[in-house]
Amino acid sequence: MSLSTVELALLGEAAGKSGMCWLTLPLLSTPRAVWHVWHDGALHVVGGGIEQPLPGLADLDAVEVTVRSKDNSSRILRVRASVQLLTTDDSRYEEAATALAAARLNASAQDAAEQWRQSSAVFRLEPLETLELPGAFEPVAHAAVPAPTNATTAPVPPLTLHRRPRRTPPLT
Repeated sequence: MSLSTVELALLGEAAGKSGMCWLTLPLLSTPRAVWHVWHDGALHVVGGGIEQPLPGLADLDAVEVTVRSKDNSSRILRVRASVQLLTTDDSRYEEAATALAAARLNASAQDAAEQWRQSSAVFRLEPLETLELPGAFEPVAHAAVPAPTNATTAPVPPLTLHRRPRRTPPLT
């Protein structure tokens, strides 16, 4: 099953504008926010080494990707994407690494690409099927559950009657 032309265009537009997406990885309790690049009809992410940790992504055949709006952070769509580990001898690796390095903040393109070649992995996430579209979202909020705590809100301050008036200095 593949995405329709409209769904692929929507995904490309949303992923091209936003530099973040969320991956649902089985080793994590909540989806992981990752930076990515939309290139050649797929999302490309880099992980491992000193880059963003992506535990278990290399072992998956497919992953669930949530793309959100850059403007208001609302969900735009969710897709299932195939996971392909791009090796350095793959013809698509150089193009993906170049696109990722150009989008990488706080690093020179050559340094980042060389560092990824040595210690990180570049993944291509090619969309397979749509799970959610605008207007047909699940009624689940997908918000993280707050951590349990014994903290409370501040109590109401005591009522004070007959305060002394503040004296303002004369304006002479």
